[in-house]
Amino acid sequence: MSYLLLTPCLAALLGAGPSVGKEGPEAELQGTWIAQALYPWKDGDPDPAVVGRRLSFNRGHFTIADPGGKLLYSGTYKLEGGVLTESRRAATAIRFVHTDGLAKGQTWLGIYGTCPTLRITDNSSDPGKPRPPEIHPKDKRGYASVRYERAGK
Repeated sequence: MSYLLLTPCLAALLGAGPSVGKEGPEAELQGTWIAQALYPWKDGDPDPAVVGRRLSFNRGHFTIADPGGKLLYSGTYKLEGGVLTESRRAATAIRFVHTDGLAKGQTWLGIYGTCPTLRITDNSSDPGKPRPPEIHPKDKRGYASVRYERAGK
């Protein structure tokens, strides 16, 4: 049964299958996503302050706003290709370059997967760290992992 779920997820991450669309992973991200949970990896407990934040992707630009619509982060993003994580799972590398907001001047390196929800793990807790090797890294210090659902679901 787990193989039945895994196959479409891998196909979507590797750029095949109907869930990605004609334009690939870029098209799959477009639109607004609502944060469901943040795992800052400090004590292993999710951070409820992030729930409800809105992450929007629009043709190379991103914004993150609080649930009331106040802009928190803004900038450009670039998909940097597929990666095979240390646990042999497919993911896509992403780079967030902040041009406005609370992290202006910072660059966050991350990876993400979209099956069945969007999950981004990046070095936002410590931008000096390298890109995380896993969506759920063993060494959790300096990494944050956010689970999102598409808005309107």
